[in-house]
Amino acid sequence: AITVWDRLVNQEGRRELANLLSTVYYNKAGAVSALGDHRGAMTLYDQALAIWERLVNQEGRRELANDLAMGYTNKAISVSALGDHREAVALYDQSIAIMLRLVKQEGRSDLSSAVMITELYRAGSLQVISTLSSTECRRAQAAFAGVSAESERAGSAHLQNVMIWAQANLDGII
Repeated sequence: AITVWDRLVNQEGRRELANLLSTVYYNKAGAVSALGDHRGAMTLYDQALAIWERLVNQEGRRELANDLAMGYTNKAISVSALGDHREAVALYDQSIAIMLRLVKQEGRSDLSSAVMITELYRAGSLQVISTLSSTECRRAQAAFAGVSAESERAGSAHLQNVMIWAQANLDGII
Protein backbone atom coordinates (compact mmCIF):
# COMPACT_ATOMS: atom_id res chain seq x y z
CA ALA A 1 0.00 0.00 0.00
CA ILE A 2 2.83 2.40 0.81
CA THR A 3 4.34 2.01 -2.65
CA VAL A 4 1.05 2.93 -4.32
CA TRP A 5 0.36 5.94 -2.06
CA ASP A 6 3.97 7.13 -2.36
CA ARG A 7 3.79 6.97 -6.15
CA LEU A 8 0.50 8.87 -6.20
CA VAL A 9 1.74 11.60 -3.87
CA ASN A 10 5.38 11.97 -4.85
CA GLN A 11 5.50 10.96 -8.51
CA GLU A 12 2.05 11.85 -9.79
CA GLY A 13 1.73 15.02 -7.73
CA ARG A 14 -1.45 14.03 -5.90
CA ARG A 15 -0.61 16.22 -2.86
CA GLU A 16 -4.18 15.99 -1.59
CA LEU A 17 -3.41 12.35 -0.73
CA ALA A 18 -0.37 13.15 1.44
CA ASN A 19 -2.30 12.74 4.69
CA LEU A 20 -3.41 9.28 3.61
CA LEU A 21 0.21 8.37 2.87
CA SER A 22 1.30 9.56 6.33
CA THR A 23 -1.54 7.55 7.89
CA VAL A 24 -0.39 4.41 6.07
CA TYR A 25 3.17 4.97 7.35
CA TYR A 26 1.83 5.58 10.87
CA ASN A 27 -0.37 2.47 10.87
CA LYS A 28 2.44 0.28 9.56
CA ALA A 29 4.77 1.73 12.21
CA GLY A 30 2.26 0.74 14.89
CA ALA A 31 2.05 -2.79 13.54
CA VAL A 32 5.83 -3.11 13.23
CA SER A 33 6.26 -1.76 16.77
CA ALA A 34 3.69 -4.23 18.12
CA LEU A 35 5.80 -7.00 16.58
CA GLY A 36 8.80 -5.71 18.53
CA ASP A 37 10.71 -4.07 15.66
CA HIS A 38 11.08 -0.64 17.23
CA ARG A 39 13.91 0.44 14.89
CA GLY A 40 11.75 -0.33 11.87
CA ALA A 41 8.84 1.46 13.51
CA MET A 42 10.97 4.57 14.12
CA THR A 43 11.82 4.81 10.41
CA LEU A 44 8.15 4.57 9.50
CA TYR A 45 7.15 7.08 12.21
CA ASP A 46 9.80 9.46 10.84
CA GLN A 47 8.24 9.24 7.39
CA ALA A 48 4.73 9.86 8.74
CA LEU A 49 5.95 12.72 10.95
CA ALA A 50 7.80 14.41 8.08
CA ILE A 51 4.60 14.52 6.06
CA TRP A 52 2.42 15.69 8.98
CA GLU A 53 4.97 18.35 9.97
CA ARG A 54 4.86 19.75 6.44
CA LEU A 55 1.07 19.58 6.26
CA VAL A 56 0.54 21.19 9.68
CA ASN A 57 3.43 23.65 9.89
CA GLN A 58 3.89 24.69 6.28
CA GLU A 59 0.52 24.12 4.64
CA GLY A 60 -1.60 25.17 7.62
CA ARG A 61 -3.54 21.90 7.94
CA ARG A 62 -4.33 22.49 11.63
CA GLU A 63 -6.92 19.71 11.65
CA LEU A 64 -3.99 17.26 11.43
CA ALA A 65 -2.15 18.63 14.48
CA ASN A 66 -3.44 15.86 16.75
CA ASP A 67 -2.20 13.25 14.26
CA LEU A 68 1.21 14.92 14.46
CA ALA A 69 1.08 14.83 18.27
CA MET A 70 0.10 11.16 18.33
CA GLY A 71 2.92 10.42 15.90
CA TYR A 72 5.40 12.02 18.30
CA THR A 73 3.94 10.06 21.23
CA ASN A 74 4.10 6.72 19.46
CA LYS A 75 7.60 7.34 18.13
CA ALA A 76 8.60 8.22 21.72
CA ILE A 77 7.26 4.87 22.90
CA SER A 78 9.43 3.06 20.33
CA VAL A 79 12.46 5.23 21.13
CA SER A 80 11.97 4.51 24.82
CA ALA A 81 11.72 0.78 24.15
CA LEU A 82 15.14 1.02 22.49
CA GLY A 83 16.55 2.72 25.59
CA ASP A 84 16.94 6.30 24.34
CA HIS A 85 14.94 7.93 27.10
CA ARG A 86 16.32 11.45 26.53
CA GLU A 87 15.03 11.42 22.95
CA ALA A 88 11.75 9.91 24.16
CA VAL A 89 11.27 12.77 26.65
CA ALA A 90 11.95 15.31 23.89
CA LEU A 91 9.35 13.63 21.66
CA TYR A 92 6.82 13.46 24.51
CA ASP A 93 7.41 17.16 25.12
CA GLN A 94 6.67 17.95 21.47
CA SER A 95 3.48 15.92 21.62
CA ILE A 96 2.35 17.49 24.88
CA ALA A 97 3.00 21.02 23.57
CA ILE A 98 0.82 20.39 20.51
CA MET A 99 -1.98 18.76 22.48
CA LEU A 100 -1.98 21.49 25.15
CA ARG A 101 -2.29 24.11 22.42
CA LEU A 102 -5.22 22.18 20.97
CA VAL A 103 -6.88 21.88 24.38
CA LYS A 104 -6.30 25.45 25.56
CA GLN A 105 -6.53 27.45 22.34
CA GLU A 106 -8.86 25.38 20.22
CA GLY A 107 -11.12 23.97 22.93
CA ARG A 108 -10.25 20.33 22.23
CA SER A 109 -11.11 19.08 25.73
CA ASP A 110 -11.45 15.60 24.20
CA LEU A 111 -7.65 15.50 24.15
CA SER A 112 -7.21 16.10 27.89
CA SER A 113 -6.86 12.38 28.62
CA ALA A 114 -4.26 12.00 25.87
CA VAL A 115 -2.25 14.84 27.42
CA MET A 116 -2.34 13.16 30.84
CA ILE A 117 -1.43 9.75 29.43
CA THR A 118 1.51 11.24 27.55
CA GLU A 119 2.60 13.01 30.74
CA LEU A 120 2.72 9.63 32.50
CA TYR A 121 4.75 8.02 29.71
CA ARG A 122 7.08 11.04 29.79
CA ALA A 123 7.58 10.58 33.54
CA GLY A 124 8.39 6.92 32.94
CA SER A 125 11.20 7.82 30.54
CA LEU A 126 12.37 10.74 32.64
CA GLN A 127 12.78 8.65 35.78
CA VAL A 128 15.12 6.30 33.91
CA ILE A 129 17.39 9.26 33.16
CA SER A 130 17.47 10.68 36.69
CA THR A 131 15.52 11.10 39.88
CA LEU A 132 12.44 13.19 39.22
CA SER A 133 12.38 16.64 40.76
CA SER A 134 9.51 17.52 43.06
CA THR A 135 8.02 19.54 40.20
CA GLU A 136 8.20 16.55 37.84
CA CYS A 137 6.70 14.29 40.54
CA ARG A 138 3.78 16.70 41.01
CA ARG A 139 3.30 16.83 37.24
CA ALA A 140 3.11 13.01 37.08
CA GLN A 141 0.85 12.87 40.14
CA ALA A 142 -1.54 15.41 38.60
CA ALA A 143 -1.62 13.40 35.37
CA PHE A 144 -2.30 10.18 37.27
CA ALA A 145 -5.10 11.83 39.27
CA GLY A 146 -6.63 13.13 36.04
CA VAL A 147 -6.44 9.74 34.33
CA SER A 148 -7.92 8.09 37.42
CA ALA A 149 -10.84 10.53 37.53
CA GLU A 150 -11.48 10.18 33.80
CA SER A 151 -11.26 6.39 34.06
CA GLU A 152 -13.90 6.37 36.79
CA ARG A 153 -16.11 8.77 34.84
CA ALA A 154 -15.82 7.01 31.50
CA GLY A 155 -15.23 3.43 32.61
CA SER A 156 -12.55 3.17 29.94
CA ALA A 157 -10.54 -0.06 29.82
CA HIS A 158 -7.75 1.81 28.04
CA LEU A 159 -7.47 4.34 30.85
CA GLN A 160 -7.55 1.55 33.41
CA ASN A 161 -4.67 -0.13 31.58
CA VAL A 162 -2.71 3.13 31.61
CA MET A 163 -3.28 3.38 35.37
CA ILE A 164 -2.04 -0.19 35.86
CA TRP A 165 1.06 0.63 33.77
CA ALA A 166 1.66 3.83 35.76
CA GLN A 167 1.29 2.08 39.11
CA ALA A 168 3.80 -0.57 38.03
CA ASN A 169 6.28 1.80 36.40
CA LEU A 170 6.00 4.97 38.45
CA ASP A 171 6.02 3.34 41.87
CA GLY A 172 7.06 5.83 44.52
CA ILE A 173 6.10 8.76 42.31
CA ILE A 174 2.34 8.53 42.01
